[in-house]
Amino acid sequence: MIDIIIPTYKNISGLQKTLQSIPRRDDICITVIDDCSEYTMKEYEPILNEFPYISFYLSGSNSGPGCVRNTGLACSTEPYVMFVDTGDYFIDGAFDRIFNDLAEVPTAVVYTWLYYDYHKRAKPLVDFTHNRVHGRIYKRQFLKDYGIYFCEESSYANEDIGFNQAIRRIIHDRSLLVFRSENPIMVWDYNENSLTEKDNHAFTYKNQQKGLALNIIHEVKILEKNHINLDLILDEVYYMMCIMQKNIIQVAIERPEYLQNAWDGAYLFYHQCFKHYYGMNDGIFENAKSEAISTIHKWILKKHYDKYTHVNFNRFFNELEKNQIVPDYYKQI
Repeated sequence: MIDIIIPTYKNISGLQKTLQSIPRRDDICITVIDDCSEYTMKEYEPILNEFPYISFYLSGSNSGPGCVRNTGLACSTEPYVMFVDTGDYFIDGAFDRIFNDLAEVPTAVVYTWLYYDYHKRAKPLVDFTHNRVHGRIYKRQFLKDYGIYFCEESSYANEDIGFNQAIRRIIHDRSLLVFRSENPIMVWDYNENSLTEKDNHAFTYKNQQKGLALNIIHEVKILEKNHINLDLILDEVYYMMCIMQKNIIQVAIERPEYLQNAWDGAYLFYHQCFKHYYGMNDGIFENAKSEAISTIHKWILKKHYDKYTHVNFNRFFNELEKNQIVPDYYKQI
């Protein structure tokens, strides 16, 4: 019925917690893939002895969670798939709820809600629009029919975005059925030692912009191959280009040592994707700018950066065209 795909890396205790929360049932298949950590099969013996029914693989190279999920997806055979991070865990009765939801109606995606365990304080998360794979159940045939998979060029940063944005746009274009469940099923575990959290989020600040660029380019290629309505592609490309200015402002304010990294990601997206579509529909472009400005201003207010209120997209695009960033401008907006 469902394949559960679990990437893991240097977190045996977290993996044990995840596996202990999944009941042993004939309609649940579990695939665990170690992303080329230094652990050997000997280190995993306690796990394999406790859970002899799982499929377990050691990856030959460290390629990131997106690539590992693609490997698990290629091995999957069940009608539905779910991607679960090591350390996350299901709550009691979760799979009874899941199978009741799946029996409700055939659907491309089931959106569930979950708890976010931040510093041991669980908070309900019911935002179905978030771009992570947590708490989502995908119909395998749907992913196969539309050629949807994770970007392998940027498997470490924003790897969920290209995958889930492609799904959202295709569902919208083809009017496919989704199901939003009111049943909580799992806890998304905050790990302060994870790659994206440690060292005061250094990895995220350094890599998020390039990761976003590569994943949206990946998404657009999937949409183009499926002949998705051009207006939906334009809306995505225009909005994401504008959001990249917000990311540059954020990095300039919070971690200026990574400003060049943020700039390089925006430059890549501008020249490899945005310029191809720029000017095709001014109406959609104006709507995308308005939506992006609203998002940027909400972020400014949330961060209490009251003086950083000016957003100049024309200046941004001119700088990208010439590849000339003025760091002091972004620090004092």
